[in-house]
Order: sequence, then structure tokens, then C-alpha cells
Amino acid sequence: MRRSELTHIWSEVQPISDIQSLLPSGVSLVYRADQADSAVASAKSAQAVLASSLLQYNADLFDQLPNLQILCRTGIGIDNLDLKAATERGIVCCHTPDGPTQSTGNMQLLYFWALCGVLNKATTI
Repeated sequence: MRRSELTHIWSEVQPISDIQSLLPSGVSLVYRADQADSAVASAKSAQAVLASSLLQYNADLFDQLPNLQILCRTGIGIDNLDLKAATERGIVCCHTPDGPTQSTGNMQLLYFWALCGVLNKATTI
């Protein structure tokens, strides 16, 4: 697959931050605006995909995205990603297995404090 300059990124879900301001000029970010729409109707020109866990990324979906070069799974698992089908099409895949580690630890501490009845005290520290 011929690699081209990145100009289009598609996100499965709407980003919660202003990620567009962090992208180089000339790179546009499009996201799936309506869950009722075809899963990838707005992704046809995407060279990169920010994949969540709502869709199955398999051969059928990859065939609908002829420009796709890289898929970044924004979570721990890759159970919704067919790596064999991606590899056959020259699509590079990555994920963030350690991304939520610190936030998970923080949440566990909050649960522990709540269980011990000291959550109000902990929030004033």
C-alpha cells in the first residue's frame, strides 16, 4: 500500500477535547455524528481511524475504507479488531494497553475511601 500524507482522521466517537487544535494544519478530524448512520459513511476518505469499541473492525469494514493506513484503538483490548484482515490490507494497527492504568488506580482508591466512609474527608485533602 502506498503511504500518503495524512489529511483525514475519522473518530468512531466524538472526541471530548478539542483535539483538532492539536493536529497539523491541513489535517481534518471527522467523527461519526449519528449512530443511526451507516457505521463508516463519514469515514470513506479517512487515512487514519481512532477506534473505540462500538464497531467490529473486520475485512468487511476495511473494504469500505480504501484509504485507511493506520487504525489506533483507543482502549486496552483489541478484541474488536481483526489483525489478520488489517495486515492483509497493509493497515498498521496500534492500541493503548496502559492508557487507563493511573485512572483505574485512582478510581480504586476512591471506591476504597467510599467503602471506608471517608470519602468526604479524602476530597478535602
